[in-house]
Amino acid sequence: MCNIVLTVIVIYIDLTIMSFKAGLSQNIVNYIETEKRTPNLHTILSICKALEINPAILFESQNTERHQARETIIELVSKFL
Repeated sequence: MCNIVLTVIVIYIDLTIMSFKAGLSQNIVNYIETEKRTPNLHTILSICKALEINPAILFESQNTERHQARETIIELVSKFL
């Protein structure tokens, strides 16, 4: 489930910006996006911090909270477009 949310995030944000803000290499972000690697907790937290979102929303099972997370991500992404 985390990979799906992270994939959505990475699709809309340039890998360079995402990797820089999260303090990760572009390769790592690309591997996560293409599901070649599963992010560890530290990586997930770094990406969430870069996007200024609460990491807990990635693990919530209720659709409402996922919808709110999706809206937050879309709002943040629109700032970069």
